[in-house]
Amino acid sequence: MTAIVRFEAIRPKNLDISELRLAIVSEMNSISQDIIREYNKTVSFWKRKPKFTRTLETNVNGKESIAITIYTDNKIYPYVDRGTAGRVIDSRQNPVVLPGTYSAGSMPGTLSVSPQGGVEGGGQRVIRGVFFWPGIRARLFTEQIKEKVQRSTDFRLTERLQSAVERSRAQWWK
Repeated sequence: MTAIVRFEAIRPKNLDISELRLAIVSEMNSISQDIIREYNKTVSFWKRKPKFTRTLETNVNGKESIAITIYTDNKIYPYVDRGTAGRVIDSRQNPVVLPGTYSAGSMPGTLSVSPQGGVEGGGQRVIRGVFFWPGIRARLFTEQIKEKVQRSTDFRLTERLQSAVERSRAQWWK
């Protein structure tokens, strides 16, 4: 015995699909600006601040989709974000010269930063010989920003779509 169940999607009359697409793109644009604001907070006390840029693509790989890419061409930021491994440095031939002492303005696991970070006085430190350089502890800013923004993204997109449907005066009956 075979049972056939047929469903018919209820599509409202007068629904303006282009209005819905515009609403989604507009909200994703707003979300991407929020993400850039979060990245800018992580470098708010840097002397040479990196510039964060975004691209917004629609219909990626021939599918109806939206892709936002946020990036920086700053060479230092990825090291701070993802960290670096410790390594042994041999400075017997070429000594390593460090300007004063340094303290980080950010801590791993938090998006907050402090203006107290940076190079402090105390003259130069010259290091000769073989020594272990501990590397940079990963701050994981990207993961933290992603978690923070994802919490509100679904709600924001739903609100924007509901508003677009109401503006198009769609009728939900046949």
